[in-house]
Amino acid sequence: MLHARMLVLVAFVVTACSGEGGTPNNVATTGSSSVLAAAAVPSEKLDAQYVNGKVIARVISNGCTRADQFSISHQINKNSCVLNVNRDAPDLCKRASFVSQIEIDWPMLEECQSREIDFANPSLSAD
Repeated sequence: MLHARMLVLVAFVVTACSGEGGTPNNVATTGSSSVLAAAAVPSEKLDAQYVNGKVIARVISNGCTRADQFSISHQINKNSCVLNVNRDAPDLCKRASFVSQIEIDWPMLEECQSREIDFANPSLSAD
């Protein structure tokens, strides 16, 4: 009887933590790359800069990180174009984590040309 109760409790916890309860209120679901949810916090820590049509970013890798696993969304603020680098596919390798550099092609959008480029992602060194 005790074993059956523990099994039910474990099943409940796994279901509650799996994220299958719908979309949180603060996440944009429009599918548009030009929309960032104002309250959403980017989870991918990285150090990035924009140079000559490319976002060059230092990210955490387990050995299988590739640039095509990332996408870029943006939001226009008063004087800046804020980019968010999103990891679309996980790095499934089992190697010890290390910092790797990726380059993502991102042609300057017309609406960003007269603005400063900033990044919404938290820095690798922030902790």
